[in-house]
Amino acid sequence: MMIEAKPTPSSTDAPLVVTFKVGRQIYALPLSAVLQVVRLPALTVVPGAPPGMCGMLNLRSTFIPVLDARIILGETSAISIESQVIILNASGDGQAEGGLLVDAVDIVRHYPSGSFAAVNGGDALVVGLLRDGAETAVVLDPAVLVMRAQRTA
Repeated sequence: MMIEAKPTPSSTDAPLVVTFKVGRQIYALPLSAVLQVVRLPALTVVPGAPPGMCGMLNLRSTFIPVLDARIILGETSAISIESQVIILNASGDGQAEGGLLVDAVDIVRHYPSGSFAAVNGGDALVVGLLRDGAETAVVLDPAVLVMRAQRTA
């Protein structure tokens, strides 16, 4: 089953993101970098691959590397039948460049204007935080994810 992520027109300038969960934390990626979301498919295991790579996904006859979000975010891997893969395209050319295995994809949503706080220093993977009331989503850089996925392939 595939869920196509498509932007919807909005009158606000708030960021449009795809939110997802890894463990108990909410994360976000810009919708513009998400091609689609797929349920956990059969992945081809690559012998000798780094721990963060869970395998290669055959997506319409093209193999793309899939990273385990739990491993790259410092948690213990816990793949389940409910896991999903976010297919990424950071370059904007419409081609699948990598995948991110997550516990569950939540929703596509706007955060209120002014809710983004940049994070300076630390891992380049995390670019900021989005806040809406008591909820905080950690924003990841899709270009860094794609670079890491392609480096492991």
